[in-house]
Amino acid sequence: MSAGQKKEDTAAGEQGIVCIGDSLTAGFGGGGRSYPAVLSECLRKRAAEEGRIAPEVVNLGVNGEDTVTILGRTGAVPFRLTEKLTVKPDGYPVPVSFASPAGGEICPLVYGDAGLEKVWLTAPDGTEIGGRLTLEGGLFAGERYCFRAEEIRRPGGETERFGGAAGAVFRGAEGVEYPAGTRIETAAARRYRNYLPIALMGANGQFETVDELMLQYRVLLSFYRAASGRCLVLGLHLGDTRFLKEEEEKFSAFFGRNFLDVRTYMCTEALRDAGISPTETDLEDMRAGRTPGSLLFDGLHFNSLGYELLGKLVYRRLSAPEGPEGEI
Repeated sequence: MSAGQKKEDTAAGEQGIVCIGDSLTAGFGGGGRSYPAVLSECLRKRAAEEGRIAPEVVNLGVNGEDTVTILGRTGAVPFRLTEKLTVKPDGYPVPVSFASPAGGEICPLVYGDAGLEKVWLTAPDGTEIGGRLTLEGGLFAGERYCFRAEEIRRPGGETERFGGAAGAVFRGAEGVEYPAGTRIETAAARRYRNYLPIALMGANGQFETVDELMLQYRVLLSFYRAASGRCLVLGLHLGDTRFLKEEEEKFSAFFGRNFLDVRTYMCTEALRDAGISPTETDLEDMRAGRTPGSLLFDGLHFNSLGYELLGKLVYRRLSAPEGPEGEI
């Protein structure tokens, strides 16, 4: 390898890093700042210094999603059709009813690029149709989920796009039928499954106990992890103190070095790392085991400084010799 030739940076995963979660991952309140963005900057800076190619960092955070919806969007517990769906030759949007086998209400965000920008359905005969989930409705009808077909691939055939003479793609005039129970494969599941996963979820519920939340994480990580088995679980930083302490104790015992105790860092070392003096309110928060207000946008979300510190904390953990490793 010549001095000017770059080599792949595989220290953080085979292909890249996928950050999975809700608004705390999306970066709500950060004014355009998020911990995945900060992590990416840190990795690119190190890669440039070492002559490496930095791994891609993908932000799969969506505001307001609960754990059950996150499991479906990422593909860990796939959404499935609850009723038969027939895709017509014109590919025009058709109403679709779907649910998560994990239970609980799901209201996934269907616009944007957080893993649901495209989905695929596979019929019993192997016919695969790719398209988008949309929210559509008329003046006298509420919004409803629809499936808009964009491409079709018959078993052993090439993928063809809808549009123009799309009807010729079908062998029959009735379209393609997908029975109830058909799995909806998301773009997130298809594209990022071999990325190193970093997960932070739980702020919006859909679990009753710490053990149930841990099970959801285990299901997620058994599907979403790098080939090396490395991953990182971020602990919640605000909420019921007894729940948080139980989460930290159980998650630390089970996940070991793959668990990062965010709350403890935020209420002990974060302001010092930021080089700012805590206010009296900050000190009160820290004594109570809460994230200091100087790092918050509101009662839950970080401000830009909070996300900056979290991103750098994640970077240090991934880069440390004693960082995440092993099978989950």
